[in-house]
Amino acid sequence: MIFLLVRNDVVRFRQSVGVASEFIGTSFMAGFDYGAEHPKEVEDPLDAARNARYGMTLFLFYLTIYSGFVGLNAFRPDVMDWTPLWGLNLAVLYGLALIVIAMVLALVYSWICRGKRSG
Repeated sequence: MIFLLVRNDVVRFRQSVGVASEFIGTSFMAGFDYGAEHPKEVEDPLDAARNARYGMTLFLFYLTIYSGFVGLNAFRPDVMDWTPLWGLNLAVLYGLALIVIAMVLALVYSWICRGKRSG
């Protein structure tokens, strides 16, 4: 019911601004079927297994660093109060380091897993 009311309003608006009658009721938006279909990407199972190993290795490395952060917060919160640099405590510096390390590991992963160059 609401769709019909909105559609009637759209038709009246198009008529009021002078849209040609042959365009009324048609959609001006492009569909998902526009253009040629892209060919399926062929993935080598050996490359996929190698990339999975790289990903798991980098994940376990990050998990070790993150576990250290959680462990310090849980069992030695007094250590996190220490202010080694620029007046920031260790909790803030460690948290920022975790963010930077995650971004660096993402770049490393994308670099080591890049595909073969054609040409």
